[in-house]
Amino acid sequence: RLSCYRQERKGTEQIEFPVEIYAIGGFALMYYGLRYSGTEDIDSVKLLEKPVKEIIHEIAAEQELPIDWLNDIPGSKLFYEKDSFRWIDTGWQYKNIRIYVVKMEDLLYNKLCIADKMLMQYTERSHYRDFDDIESIIDALGCNYNTIEELVGWFRSQGIRLHDFPNVYNQFFELIKEDDLYW
Repeated sequence: RLSCYRQERKGTEQIEFPVEIYAIGGFALMYYGLRYSGTEDIDSVKLLEKPVKEIIHEIAAEQELPIDWLNDIPGSKLFYEKDSFRWIDTGWQYKNIRIYVVKMEDLLYNKLCIADKMLMQYTERSHYRDFDDIESIIDALGCNYNTIEELVGWFRSQGIRLHDFPNVYNQFFELIKEDDLYW
């Protein structure tokens, strides 16, 4: 969401942009303490307008960050535009920028979509990291299971049909089946 307002300063017009960043992905996982290895950028669900991108580049130079520290075109954009995602205000603010993160339950749904797609395509992207993220989220949400049936039941109680994500379902099934590995 962008809103703009104009302010007169010393006879010249200056445009300021209060910017709200809606973060998802690795940044959200770090916010919840579910990933400690870091992330290269912040994935934002909203496309940023040119003046905002200029501000982002200025911040990068000022703070010695990579120029693309804010990524407004994530690789799996399709799954980031779900209108019903719920957001939490992190309370983090830098100048006129405020950061929000997706609620953990919605992050789970998003990660299921991404992991299922990546597992299906066998892309170079580390689908194992996505799968590990899913495991971390369901653990944080209180899912304890020893069988695939218990896992499917837990997802059903969350309003998610695990069978809608067949590649993720198969990955869970294999993990449970192999070496009786439960977590």
